[in-house]
Order: sequence, then C-alpha cells, then structure tokens
Amino acid sequence: MGVAAPRGVGPAGSEPVRWSSLVLSCEHASEAVPAEFRSWLGADARWAGTHRAFDPGAAELARLLARRLRAPVHLAPVSRLLVDPNRDEDHAGVFGVAISRAPAAVQEELLARYHRPYRDGVRERLRGSLRALEQGGRLLHLSVHSFTPRIRGITRPCELGIMYDPARSEESRLAEEWRRHLGELDPRLRVRRNYPYVGKSIYFQPHLRARLRDRRYLGLQIEVSQKLPRRQPERWARFQELLVEVLRRTRQK
Repeated sequence: MGVAAPRGVGPAGSEPVRWSSLVLSCEHASEAVPAEFRSWLGADARWAGTHRAFDPGAAELARLLARRLRAPVHLAPVSRLLVDPNRDEDHAGVFGVAISRAPAAVQEELLARYHRPYRDGVRERLRGSLRALEQGGRLLHLSVHSFTPRIRGITRPCELGIMYDPARSEESRLAEEWRRHLGELDPRLRVRRNYPYVGKSIYFQPHLRARLRDRRYLGLQIEVSQKLPRRQPERWARFQELLVEVLRRTRQK
C-alpha cells in the first residue's frame, strides 16, 4: 500500500504545499555520443547540437538550482539520439531513429550502460530521501527540461511550462503556487501548467509515481523555452534567479 498523505494536509487548496527535501534530475542534459556508437548514427549525426540531441539550457539550469539550493542532481550522460532515459525501455521511442534500426546487441548495450543505471540511480536516491523525511515532510523531485519555441511552424506561447499529474492535488497546488509567484515577480513571464505536455503521460515521473507509491513524493517537471538560453541571455539569467526564489518560497521552514 502507498504511504498516507502527510499530517495536517486538508482538502485541496486548504493550505500551501511545502517541500522539505529536493532531488533534481535532467534526462536530456547531454549531447555526448561515445565514439563506439557514432557509426550507428548515420544521417542522425546531422542533429548534433540541436534539440533532437539534447535540451539546450536544461543542464545549466539544473546545476544552478542544485548549487543554490544545495540539492543533489542527476544528469543523463549521453544524447537522446542514442537512448532516452525519460522514456521506459519498452517504449517505442526509447531509442533515436537510427538506433531503433541498429542490432539488438547495440540497443541492449545502450540500455545496460546508460539508461538503466541513470534511472536506477534517480529512483534509489528518491527512495533514500523518502526514508530520511521527517514526519510531515514532502520530497520534491524536479525534472528539468527545455522546449523549442516553435514547432511545425506554430509558436508556443509561453516561457515556462510546469508539468504534474492533475489527479494528485498537492502537485497541482504546488504548480499553481509557482505560477502565481512567478507572475508576481515578473508579470511579463508567461507560465502555463501541463504545457507543452501533460505531466501524467509517457515520461519518467509517471513511472516513478507507480514504483514509489508514496504520496509524500511530489513529481514536477519544468519545460523552459529555449529562446531564453539561446537568444535572451540577460532574461535567462534573471529567470534562473526567479526560479531559485520561488523554490525557496515554497520550501518548508
């Protein structure tokens, strides 16, 4: 059975949600392709340095949050052109397009060397953090990503998306509080919830919710528009400071 909700938590919206422990992860941190796998990329090598290879700005942001908030951070070590740790290994999109046509032995080596160790490491860190929580505490797992500002010719109308499972009231309330705080700190910043994806879909955190089965786990994923790190350096630096401030505001005292 799952662990009961922390004491003192009433109906949705009755009191602010506060986290007491933080773990950061970044599943698309790296564009690295180890030498022994480069020949398998073929035409996919042309995507090096693009969003298809990694999430620009995401690793930088994850490292900064870890440093400023003194939290552990897990950074995936290789490009998703090879293997995507944000997807379960039986998902059709776990491998890049070229690797999906590679021999099974190559795919298994990528899973064994990179995908499973990364996910196992994050999962065990979370389990340890949950064991260490004091009564009434909550563990926030923040997964850091970035998205392309335009896709298929359509502009995505925000700078930050906060993804969560809408069926979990504390995740929903925390996401709304972040949106509200950010709006107060920078009214120009456009923040949307469960955008550009829905937080209960195919990604790593739904897998973790199912495995951990602990209501003290709060799994939120942020998606930052790549226009900030790539084209607006001053605004990018300001955004990072705002996010640190919002996380501090919602930390348990």
